[in-house]
Amino acid sequence: MTSSSRTRRASFVSQGESIDLAAKAIVELIDRPGIETRVESLNLGSGLESGLSRTFTFEVVNSGTAPLEIVEVRSDLPEFTANVPDVSIPPGEGREIEIVVVPAQEGPLFGTVSIFSNDPDLLVLRLPVSGEAVVRFADPRADFDGSSDVDFLNFVSFAQAFDGTDPAFDLDANGRVDFGDLIIFAKSFDRPLG
Repeated sequence: MTSSSRTRRASFVSQGESIDLAAKAIVELIDRPGIETRVESLNLGSGLESGLSRTFTFEVVNSGTAPLEIVEVRSDLPEFTANVPDVSIPPGEGREIEIVVVPAQEGPLFGTVSIFSNDPDLLVLRLPVSGEAVVRFADPRADFDGSSDVDFLNFVSFAQAFDGTDPAFDLDANGRVDFGDLIIFAKSFDRPLG
């Protein structure tokens, strides 16, 4: 709490006599936190891969004169999680808040991230969130055993063929089963076939 004192003077005329009054007031200013963000919304873009997690950050700033306590961060979308352990932000400073997004299926994402704090003027700060989840399909050539899955058994087969010339495993068609083929295989691993 901050305090300051001020003296005020006033003159009054009562029944023909002048009266001077002086009053001393002590004004106490209460320190308060203030929550703000550097963004008005979170646009996550159109490249969110269904089933894969991505981490996004945004900054929360304390524009007040007392420590800002972030109590909780949550979303109305089940695809979003945030781990915010006891964040205290001193006046005039900011902290990055992390959210993890794991889209369950392809399509648009629209929702809200809610930040709960001790700001008495804004207990819950809400940020609109938008994005687009897509499905990335496996290269069907990486399904070496024809099981409709690019899985560990395909990896074992690929590892046995590595550094050889078997055209079934030469995904980049350069005449050798090498690192270029490994990269193509890795991008397909554990993804659905299209």
